[in-house]
Amino acid sequence: MRTLLIVADPGDVATAEVARAVAASASPCPVRLVSTAELSLAGWSHRIDPAGRTSTTLRLRDGTSFDSPPDVSVAYLASTTPVPRFLRSAAGDRDYAAAEFRALMVSWLHSLGDRVVNAPSGTEPNGPAWSPGRWLIEAAGVGLPVAHARYATSARLLPDWHGPPGSQRFPVLPHTTAGHTVLVAGDHVAGSLADEFRPACAELSKRSGCRVISLQLGPGPSGPGVVSATACGSPRTPEQVWALAEFLVEWSRNP
Repeated sequence: MRTLLIVADPGDVATAEVARAVAASASPCPVRLVSTAELSLAGWSHRIDPAGRTSTTLRLRDGTSFDSPPDVSVAYLASTTPVPRFLRSAAGDRDYAAAEFRALMVSWLHSLGDRVVNAPSGTEPNGPAWSPGRWLIEAAGVGLPVAHARYATSARLLPDWHGPPGSQRFPVLPHTTAGHTVLVAGDHVAGSLADEFRPACAELSKRSGCRVISLQLGPGPSGPGVVSATACGSPRTPEQVWALAEFLVEWSRNP
């Protein structure tokens, strides 16, 4: 029977709650929560043949093995790719190891096709490789209000900017504080102002190709607006935990 692997950042308590809720539900398949650190420490055999067919065997440290395809579906809800084996290595070696591990995640998830949430893209294992600015542009494009923010390649381009000497040559990014979150999980939209933003959130999910996205909302010129958006993202409230769990149960029936 196919196992649903829910991949989270180490110490992500909220996603652990999601995994418990899915396991306790009517999900038709076994559920296993694993962290990206556990995947980094696992044994891997990942092969791509001349025809482009991929086969992967994953052995966790407790001895559990999975072959994919066809043994697993994966809900990749993590945002980091730690490499604990390299904690004492030089920074350059650690960065190289993290980049290689990230590439392995992307290739493995890509091989799963429709059996992964969210679909990897480029160098990102959990969605499109969009910059923070691109997410805001796409959010505005589907009709979501966007909080006032200014970007600049150099702070010296902003006449009213103030900061430490020498820092004016660096890029300026918005630092608006988020006060609300909205989680989109398939047809479920949960969080503050979810009802108001539901149709636009569904359209942003469609455009990004992500069935799970998280929006952070902050004060704007005429009310709350999107400060940032990311693929996946950990739920922030019990309502969002249940929304994500319900979506994963539905998806596990026919990923």
